[in-house]
Amino acid sequence: MLETAPASSDVSSDVAVQVDGVVKKFGSREVLSGLTFSIHRGEVVGYLGQNGAGKTTTLRILAGIYRPDGGVAHVAGYDVAKNPIEAKRRIGYVPEAVDVFDWLTPWEYLRLVGRLHGLPDALIDARSREMLDSLALLDRAGERLDTYSKGMRKKIALIAALIHDPEVVLMDEPLDGLDANSAIIFKSLVRALARSGKAVLYSSHLMDVVERVADRAIVIHRGQVIVQGTLDELRRASGAPTLEDVFRRLTDPGDLEHLAQRLAQATRR
Repeated sequence: MLETAPASSDVSSDVAVQVDGVVKKFGSREVLSGLTFSIHRGEVVGYLGQNGAGKTTTLRILAGIYRPDGGVAHVAGYDVAKNPIEAKRRIGYVPEAVDVFDWLTPWEYLRLVGRLHGLPDALIDARSREMLDSLALLDRAGERLDTYSKGMRKKIALIAALIHDPEVVLMDEPLDGLDANSAIIFKSLVRALARSGKAVLYSSHLMDVVERVADRAIVIHRGQVIVQGTLDELRRASGAPTLEDVFRRLTDPGDLEHLAQRLAQATRR
């Protein structure tokens, strides 16, 4: 069902991510204003909003980089503020801006990440080899990361996010810098992650990609959820043929309140 009201605060066993009334401020500016939503296991959710809407801030809170100033966020049942280590064990995070240790090779970097997650070296190396080979990087895995292009570094960040087999995968503009073939592989990977029971929160401005991989979309505006639902529900309720058109109508300041009311009414028909 298409939702315009906040989801329940109860964290059930099939809910992998639960955000309840989260507030985040930077100085006097409130970036998130009572943000509430949930994501179930085995679900890919597109996280949409204009620049400055609070998407990256949300992902950084879930990843334990920022602490919320109000409300609570759970990942795999763990409060990210009260139990940050346990939450981080269950999270794979692909940031928009890739920041890796340039002086290391991929083998060294991935072994470092794997050891931080408590994995044995043999398992780290086996998983690294398989994913490096899948992303056409195995032949260059002995070179330092400062010789890698932006897209190649993005692939390494993706492998690092998945190497410990996380329950929840957070992706912030993950296709940025990837070539066409890698993007195709990535789309298949996202669906495979969901089929394996992982929850994927996918933040992107590429609406056509979100339409291909997401089960549901959450649209935020000025730090609040304005609408969420399956892609078919969003298109049907808004009368827009594509997700891009839905997004454009939702985030047009002149039509925002009117369209939100229409969407709310559509759920009661």
